[in-house]
Amino acid sequence: MTTTSVNCETNKERSLQIARGAPGGDVTADHVHRFMAGVYIGWAPLFFWAAATIRSQGILVYFLAAPIFFGALGRVLSIAQNGLPDRPAEFLSFGALELILAFVIVGAHSTALRTRRMSLAV
Repeated sequence: MTTTSVNCETNKERSLQIARGAPGGDVTADHVHRFMAGVYIGWAPLFFWAAATIRSQGILVYFLAAPIFFGALGRVLSIAQNGLPDRPAEFLSFGALELILAFVIVGAHSTALRTRRMSLAV
């Protein structure tokens, strides 16, 4: 598969990486892509559940935010060591979203805990 055909893939095609694996035939990349696709699919219900019950959650929320933050740091480290990838806008927006999302999760949880404590104190 050429670089041009990889760049022309649709979002629907990219979302099927657990079934299709990595483009280009690299066995290591294929292994990593399928593993991470499975992890993300497995995380989705957990995140929806934690978001719906955030007021009753404890430290679990911080454990959900940490991998997102560390993933963003991994992107930053990769860019610092190897430069920008082929589609820089896409990957920079992913990294920014991951950094922001981690802080939003922690902030929302902290606010929910404060609100809960205040309502219990009244």
